[in-house]
Amino acid sequence: MSAADLIDLLRTTSDVKICEIPPGRKENVRYVIDNHNNIQRKKVGQKYIFFDDCGVWDGSKGKVTKHYFHETGGIMKHIWYRNYMYVNEKVVNKKKVFEPLHPQPTSVVVLNRYYTTLKRSPSYRRRISWIDDDVNHLAVVEYLGSYPEIVSAHGHARQHGMFLHCYVLLPYF
Repeated sequence: MSAADLIDLLRTTSDVKICEIPPGRKENVRYVIDNHNNIQRKKVGQKYIFFDDCGVWDGSKGKVTKHYFHETGGIMKHIWYRNYMYVNEKVVNKKKVFEPLHPQPTSVVVLNRYYTTLKRSPSYRRRISWIDDDVNHLAVVEYLGSYPEIVSAHGHARQHGMFLHCYVLLPYF
């Protein structure tokens, strides 16, 4: 899904079905969720929380990126924000050069993307996208890759060799 299509989806509220993330395997699928609680949490300085049943996500390696877009002629164009100005990126003599936009755009769409991997399988990834918008509070959650078959023990479980110790209590006769 291109960034422009994603922005259109997040800005449209009429034809979008908002859902909860269902339990079970999630491989190469996306869900549209209500992100209102996370926007409120961020306003008071708290972290984002996204719930699912996949296990522990590696937040220490996760990152949030911001992408800026400006609509010109009905087309969403990617721009950059440098030194408190919106700029275009150009390559001159094999070097990146940022050229300020004149006039500076008044309406810019900010697309936020949160990337993280599953702790027990770094090849299984989750990407959550949302726009900074006071009207619409949607987010798209994408699960990328194959869900890992291996289930690891919880950090507090005692494990000896390859088997977890289980005790079965039988009734006394």
